[in-house]
Amino acid sequence: MKDKSIIRSCKALAERACANFSNRYCLPEDRACHLINARYPDIHDGAIDCDYFITAVLPSDKALHRLVLSRLFDAGECTPAYTCACVRCGQRYAPASPRQKYCASCGAVMRQQRNREKQRRHRERKRQEGSAASNTMIAKETKPGGDPYRKHQNG
Repeated sequence: MKDKSIIRSCKALAERACANFSNRYCLPEDRACHLINARYPDIHDGAIDCDYFITAVLPSDKALHRLVLSRLFDAGECTPAYTCACVRCGQRYAPASPRQKYCASCGAVMRQQRNREKQRRHRERKRQEGSAASNTMIAKETKPGGDPYRKHQNG
């Protein structure tokens, strides 16, 4: 995307989403909107003057935000320095920690699967403990020749 079309898109976004923009007028500055500085033809020269637009309005359009930041910092396509491949799907992602194995979407799915398995094992263990405890309780309460369902055999 060329700089002129990026500037046009920024102006359109300001008209749509900026809370301080009204009829090409900047309300807090009490003057005409200074989003685009007319003295600079390119974005990386400082054409975007409004700090509020860059911090509050521009992040609402992710693709445009990425383009503007890449032009401002002249970082090409603004890719992270270190990426990994997801173990589950193979997609490249920027890890939040060195131990991260999955991308964000696969991480949520794998966490859900681990929790299901953990709960299944826990329920199975409780079921086995409960049946073992009830068997020992019946064995302790019954006397030879007595009724296992009556506590007192004083007939």
